[in-house]
Amino acid sequence: MRLSEMYFIRAEARTAAADYAGAATALKVIQDARYTTPQPLPVLTNATSAWKAILDERRIEFAFEGYRYIDIKRLGTLANSGIDRHPADYQSSTSNYPAGNPANLPLSSYKWTLPIPNSETNVNSVIQQNPGY
Repeated sequence: MRLSEMYFIRAEARTAAADYAGAATALKVIQDARYTTPQPLPVLTNATSAWKAILDERRIEFAFEGYRYIDIKRLGTLANSGIDRHPADYQSSTSNYPAGNPANLPLSSYKWTLPIPNSETNVNSVIQQNPGY
């Protein structure tokens, strides 16, 4: 846990309370600490833009730390944003990914939840498999 996480929590709380100026101020603190030149105050006009700004800043701040999947599951529908990859990320001249297009996986897809292993469903008849599997 870092101080930036506390500012993200503050920005999320401000957004939930419809205080978009407060959320923008919390995000600006993180940006100013990250960059050498002061950054302009983010313009957050509605809840969707505020959630999207928080999700984008979390992507930068916690890059390669393993939080992205959980962030998208938690905030993706609020921000109306899912996996936003450039097509070059999953296509190459040496590899072929048939029907594999992670950029178009909708947030409502059952694939965001993994299947429960058969070893668990075999020993416990009460467990129901996640929908879609």
